Amino acid sequence: MQMKNKWIIALLVTGLILFLTIQGAVKPYLNKQELVYEEQQQSPLTHDFSKLLAFQHPYMGNASNLSNLNNRLPLFRDLSFTFQLYPDDLHAQLIFTEPAAFLDSSSRGQAFMYNVTANFVLIDNLQRLTLQFPDQEYTFVRDKVAEWYGEADLSTLRDEDLWDNRVRNGLHNADVVEHFMEQTAVIQTKSALAPSTLSASLY
Repeated sequence: MQMKNKWIIALLVTGLILFLTIQGAVKPYLNKQELVYEEQQQSPLTHDFSKLLAFQHPYMGNASNLSNLNNRLPLFRDLSFTFQLYPDDLHAQLIFTEPAAFLDSSSRGQAFMYNVTANFVLIDNLQRLTLQFPDQEYTFVRDKVAEWYGEADLSTLRDEDLWDNRVRNGLHNADVVEHFMEQTAVIQTKSALAPSTLSASLY
């Protein structure tokens, strides 16, 4: 009987030690790792592209999927925005409340390159993407983005190694980011917006 009680006490002590270890060491470590991971998602240089593959979809008209994709992209996930879809034109418009001028120009260019490419890579029939801010509007079309990467089919960039080599690595070079914006974006200030002429210039 005494031996049985000793075993019970030993098990209780062991259980208590494990509990205290988990609470005092393991949980804080995991929480720290989670915070580090979340911080990495703020930057296109360290963002986890593999998590975006769940939002691969053949149609841009799936509003929930498009919203969830963009809410997980660097920079966009920290900004308040709504969106408007134009299925007949295969055009998606993200409408932000914060002026583009308030955003750091360097990180903005990196995020635009990363996020715009992700939209075209993952949404098969999306042909046109507009990022509308109160002070500026950036419009991208699939053909120009594909031409810039030299890819007839942007879906090939869903391969994580290709994504890192062709997209992410370029983000480290400010000249590459600037060139991407110059070659693929139609930029209009709010006072100069003219939808009819803008549309004509893109096609």
